[in-house]
Amino acid sequence: MDPHLLRTYVTVARLASFSEAARALGYTQSAVSQHIAALEADLALPLLTRRPVAPTPAGERLLEHAGALLLRLDAARADLDRFAAAPRTTLSVAASPLALHPRTLAALPATGVTLRALPRERVPEAVATGDADAGLVDGIAAPSDPLRLPDVAPLTATPVAEEPLAVLLPAGHPLAGRPGLRLADLVDARWLDAPAAGVPLDELRSVHGGPAGRGFRTALRYEGTDTRALTALAAAGHGLALLPCRWPPGCRAPSASPSSRPGWSTAPNSSGPPAAFPHPPGRWPGSPDGWGPDTGSRYPVRNGDGRRTSVAWWRRGPRRDGDDAPRDPEFAYFSQREAALFRGRVRETFAELGLEVTVYADHVIDDKGRRFGLGNLAAVCHQDRRGPRVWPGTIHRHIGLVVRAMEGPSALDTLPPEQIRSQLYPRVVSGEGIDAAAFGYARTVAPGLYEVLALDLPESVMMLTDEALERLGDHTQLRDRALRNLRGLPVEEHETVRDADGMCFEIILGDSFYTASRVLDLDGVVRRVTGVPLGEHGALVAMPFRHQLAFHPIRDTSIIPALGAMASFAASGYEDTPGAISPYVFWWRGGTLTQLSEHDEERGDLRIVVGDDFQELLERLIAQGPDRR
Repeated sequence: MDPHLLRTYVTVARLASFSEAARALGYTQSAVSQHIAALEADLALPLLTRRPVAPTPAGERLLEHAGALLLRLDAARADLDRFAAAPRTTLSVAASPLALHPRTLAALPATGVTLRALPRERVPEAVATGDADAGLVDGIAAPSDPLRLPDVAPLTATPVAEEPLAVLLPAGHPLAGRPGLRLADLVDARWLDAPAAGVPLDELRSVHGGPAGRGFRTALRYEGTDTRALTALAAAGHGLALLPCRWPPGCRAPSASPSSRPGWSTAPNSSGPPAAFPHPPGRWPGSPDGWGPDTGSRYPVRNGDGRRTSVAWWRRGPRRDGDDAPRDPEFAYFSQREAALFRGRVRETFAELGLEVTVYADHVIDDKGRRFGLGNLAAVCHQDRRGPRVWPGTIHRHIGLVVRAMEGPSALDTLPPEQIRSQLYPRVVSGEGIDAAAFGYARTVAPGLYEVLALDLPESVMMLTDEALERLGDHTQLRDRALRNLRGLPVEEHETVRDADGMCFEIILGDSFYTASRVLDLDGVVRRVTGVPLGEHGALVAMPFRHQLAFHPIRDTSIIPALGAMASFAASGYEDTPGAISPYVFWWRGGTLTQLSEHDEERGDLRIVVGDDFQELLERLIAQGPDRR
């Protein structure tokens, strides 16, 4: 059973939607459908009904196994990745809320720690899969008994603390005056089921050992993690709750009067010690040298539903070795140490797949003379904030996809002609990313930018060369079909960026490899997003990388602040990102793009450069006056 297909099936079943699963996984919807069909063919059983999308009985049974299987695979990959990881300078700790004991909090390093609260069952999973370096989890057990933990991976568990439990009762409750309680006294009471904020009722039933499913009735379910809210609910008489004794004194219900303040009685059962999961082989980090806040500009963003948020659009990745470390000449976001680690792992991965390659600064060449670019992969690794410890897995997945695509039969030989045409899309790419000799048909979109045709496949995108197009037919007809396919894509996400001074521009973004390429259908995109067609003056546009397209329809003098903001947006979005296209802003008019910004080599910064036509337009808009539409 192919784990890639299994992961796709679990995602479709969880989201009950092929399109939503495609978005979550970064595939096309057709690719998701092909994965499900392949898995059903392999098992010779239908796994999903299509309308509505829901698991069949066989699919439900598969889901019972799938979670554990995928978790084990992820844990094995993360465990092996750690052997190649560089020494960490930060510590990521996952903890269930009640496991945050004062003793464990005091033991954490003073700096360089990220602490995340997770549900109990997610803590061991986070450590096993590499999302956290260590974990703290709580549970209940009889005194001196070990805490039972889920078997998700070979993890080391260390007892940290043990403390008694207390029952949270409202004032005036018949049991409130007792000095101590047994669980048997509480079986028939009405309880608050708060699995994240208190002791889960399922654990109480398990420890009590009564008939299955009997006792500890749920009066109200609380799905938050705030113990103060849990205290308030108990004080109001909605049910009982069980917490470690240290919590009640600091958890006063915000709306409870002194007369209704809950009383506390100690129960004889004890809370099992929180268990710590350090990852093997691990190092405790020192101070986070070289780490600092991200650089960049922030704009207030108004979402499509009118809510205001703040979004950082300058998303430069961290320099983990510090600004003073020698930088790699090709990938300046890498230090020389990181670049050596990255290229070494690339060579090892190709060798594991049976290919000997010669590694150059930005590409590798195998013994058959095939060239593999490294720019996108390097940017993906750099942008991953978990650092070099996860690079081996990322590199293995990326190169594995590339090699499978090149070693397997060509989709041009196996797919029916109509399916090929239905999966054709135009792509706008940087001239640095294509071989001019192989893409003689490529149309110039703007200086340094070209339009090529691409075949969208389940695990990759095949950019079609001159030789490939000869086999498919007339280029003009193929391009027309590709444009129709592009216009049929949904707008995945839309944001409006604005500031208090009237600067404003729109961004469409998404997982599709063709988001930025929708500049080829800009008028149609603007109509769909704003409901208004572009006017005679066109628009400002920016395509920093393949997953973003920004535009500002030109109608008045608001073009002036938008031009500067979009120039900064394009330059920052272009750096260090996979699928980089252009760091510049352009004037779109009637399908023609004119470059308006450039990099000043002498001063090392951006500057706006306008020609006579654009200058004339600016003068007319200024004479027209502000905001005349």
